[in-house]
This record gives sequence, C-alpha cells and structure tokens, in this order.
Amino acid sequence: MLDAARYAPNHHITEPWRFIIFESPESKQNVALLLAEMYKKKSRSQGSFKQAKYDKKIKSASKASHIVAICVKTDTKSMLMEEVCATAMAVQNMHLVATAYHVGAYWSSGGVSESTLPPGFQNAPEMAEFLSQSSPHFDGNTTVCLGWFFIGDCGDATWPAGRRRPIEEKISWA
Repeated sequence: MLDAARYAPNHHITEPWRFIIFESPESKQNVALLLAEMYKKKSRSQGSFKQAKYDKKIKSASKASHIVAICVKTDTKSMLMEEVCATAMAVQNMHLVATAYHVGAYWSSGGVSESTLPPGFQNAPEMAEFLSQSSPHFDGNTTVCLGWFFIGDCGDATWPAGRRRPIEEKISWA
C-alpha cells in the first residue's frame, strides 16, 4: 500500500509526501487522545462540544490497525498547490490498493488546522509538536500534516456501496 504512493505523479519528481505510521496500541492511543483533546478545545470554545463525538475519536483509533499521518513537504522547488495535489494522489493510490485488498481505509482531516489559512497549511501548535516528537520526517517549519489515513480490517462487514452522483452532473464538453 505504501509502495503504491511512490507512483503518484509529481512535478520535478519532488515526492513531497511524508507518512508517519502509528501501529502500536500506545501510539494509536496517543493519536486518539491528541485528536480528541483538540476537538474538545475547539468545540468548547464554539459551544458545540459533544461527548459522543469525543468518544468516537478515541474508539476509531483503537479499531484501526494503523493510523498514518499524511504530511507534505512545503520547501520544495514546486508550487505548494502542486505538492499538496501530489500528496493527495499518493494517498489515493494507497486507498485504491486498500480497496483492491478489501481493507477499510479513510482520510480524516480532523484537527489539522486552526488557522484562517486553507485547512492543513498551518497545523495547530499541539499537533506540530506531537508530530515533531513522533518522527524525524516532520519539521513544523517545512512540513504540514494534511490529515490522517485510518486503516483497518472490515471483517465480514458488507462492503459499502458507493454514494456518488452521476459523472454527467460534473462535466461539460467544450
């Protein structure tokens, strides 16, 4: 799955994606607590805290076999938008492999940004500190976390049907 990420197109062959893999129960619990506490802090300041959502963040992490921090290098010779798109394509390649092998996976953007910049372009200080302590690949000055890729076994669950509208609603021919 991770090897498939390498084949994502990227301008100047910068390969800007960086992945931090959380596999042990302790490391996944640390991610869960980070995301839950960040949610609590933000939602309480907005008056919208829900204990059930907080609990779900903790439970989701324990159900995952792996949690991957999806990060992008921002100090390359390509434009930032190109690097973000290349990283998203790398994750799409991972998602396609997961689907092919009937492995459940989803991208969550929870907690990646608290700035007024576009989501993900400036991480909250506590997230940047957590990731910097977790991996030498994360430097809060030149690397940004875009989200989290949760991976896990679907068990015997019925594979969900796609919920997409017809492509004709989104295209026009010129």
